[in-house]
Amino acid sequence: MSRRQPRPRGALNHALHRAYDALLPHRRHDPARLEESRPVNTDRSTGQPPPVASLQPPSGTSPMDPESARTALLPYVTLIARHQVQLSVSPPLQRDIRTQRRLNDALGFDQVLAAVQPLSDTLPDLPHAVGELTAQLKISREEAATAKHLLVPVQLRVESLETLLNKSTAELNGLQAEIKRLKSANVHIGSLLEKSKESMDVQTENRRLAMNYAEQKQDIIDALDKQIKKEREVFKTTVSANTENTRKLHDLLLKATQGTWVDSGTAALVADLKDRNLHLLRTNRALRGFVNFAGMDPNTLALAIQGLRAAEVDLSTLDLDQDTFLALPRFQQEAGDQEDPFALC
Repeated sequence: MSRRQPRPRGALNHALHRAYDALLPHRRHDPARLEESRPVNTDRSTGQPPPVASLQPPSGTSPMDPESARTALLPYVTLIARHQVQLSVSPPLQRDIRTQRRLNDALGFDQVLAAVQPLSDTLPDLPHAVGELTAQLKISREEAATAKHLLVPVQLRVESLETLLNKSTAELNGLQAEIKRLKSANVHIGSLLEKSKESMDVQTENRRLAMNYAEQKQDIIDALDKQIKKEREVFKTTVSANTENTRKLHDLLLKATQGTWVDSGTAALVADLKDRNLHLLRTNRALRGFVNFAGMDPNTLALAIQGLRAAEVDLSTLDLDQDTFLALPRFQQEAGDQEDPFALC
């Protein structure tokens, strides 16, 4: 069989085919007997080498002695058996690219066997090694079962911790959301505080200005109080003097009108004074229509009462309201009982 012709699949069948070609080299290039030179069983289901009888030469050639055939095939069968065992122990050749490549490039059976990894010398101790490995595997399984039994509470604890972790994570997320909300609220409150501070600064400035204005007004009020007190003293002095002069003039006029020695000129002067007095009374009546004596200052009211006493004015002619009309006689009586006409109770 040439290298370009299809070869049987499988490492063992390939090796057998190479061995057959080595035993019968004269039939490799005989096309007429090509079909007769294919005794190799390519069935991969059995994995067994072909029988020795199939290696006998076809009719028309000299027969081969079975002993000589066994002697010739014994080294190859031994190598083939070792190769079969090696294939059962070693990893498949499909994963060993280099070995597969050398095996495909081999031309003779010796090269085929040389391309395959030689059998390990420890193969006879394989059952013992397998027994030890089996014992170790059993021990490992027992240890694994023990570790698994010990791992159950740890697993339960891990699950509990995972549940607690999930719960803590949820709480942490809630707290982070709350912190974020509080930060936003804090920023908002901070802005409100800044606005309040600005408003307080404005209010403080307004309060300072108001206090300055109040102090200025207080100074003005104090000055006005002093002016009022001064004017009151002047009023007291003026009214007191005028009241006394009016009383003396009134007495003089009464005596003059009652006497017989008054001439016509004096009588005319007295009549003119009476007209003026009547005019003053009407003016006084008009003024008292707008002024309530009950609300007047006591000092001013005392001076008014003193003037009324000096002029001996009839209160009924003043057209006063009822409260003022009742208050004036009492003040007039109380002022008349005092030696000092300005003393009022």
